[in-house]
Amino acid sequence: MKNQKCTSIDLQEARDLIVRAASVLDAVEVSLAESLYRYPASDLLAGEDLPGYDQSLRDGYAIAESDDNSSFVVVDEVAAGDTRKLSLNPGQAVRIMTGGLIPANTDRVVPKELCRVSGRNVCPVDDFAAAGKRFIHGRGSELAKGQ
Repeated sequence: MKNQKCTSIDLQEARDLIVRAASVLDAVEVSLAESLYRYPASDLLAGEDLPGYDQSLRDGYAIAESDDNSSFVVVDEVAAGDTRKLSLNPGQAVRIMTGGLIPANTDRVVPKELCRVSGRNVCPVDDFAAAGKRFIHGRGSELAKGQ
């Protein structure tokens, strides 16, 4: 090794040599437990939307806007995991938890810290609507069925 002359090659040439020397293995079917550190032989497509429904990004109140957006009547409550399909009329709200299923006709979720609550009425702070944030994680917004 003492008298051996070393030559260097550039990075792209080294990559090309590696690619030419490598071979693609045949696809094999393995159990899930055996699949660790393996790669799929074909694209994996989503079988359903992720998330599978419009969901709240905050604990707060889902509201249906009306002509007077200063106060909303709380008509129900939606916890995470609640699968009821609710619908709001203008001027109504539901108390909703993070991850909760958004009722039909909801315009936005107002985080609880941006609300004043008095009995069954909830009033968002004045500048909330102007901020334009909806706090709704839309169905399929992370991954759509077939992607």
